[in-house]
Order: sequence, then C-alpha cells, then structure tokens
Amino acid sequence: MYKRYERTETMNQSITAKSVTEEELCEWTRKATEARGQYLAGELSEEEALKIITAT
Repeated sequence: MYKRYERTETMNQSITAKSVTEEELCEWTRKATEARGQYLAGELSEEEALKIITAT
C-alpha cells in the first residue's frame, strides 16, 4: 500500500486505479495497526487480521 502511494508521489505519476492518496494511506495504516494489535491480543484470528491488513 505504501509503495503505491510512494510511486505516485515521487514520480509525479497521474492518478490510476491503483493510486493511493495520503488520506487513504493514513486510513489503511490506522486500520492495519489496530488489526495487528487485536491479533496480538487474541481478539482477532490470523485470517481476520490479514483480511483487514490486505484490504485495499
């Protein structure tokens, strides 16, 4: 996810279907961090956590 954002920002590429805005990256980071914490606390299964983390 971050690489998509980085490529768009650093290469001055036009927006594509796979481009990610800074807001989208921040939202994904927040959700991924929460999912990781919940997984480590035993509140989510590995499958549930990965589903959240890999969602784009």
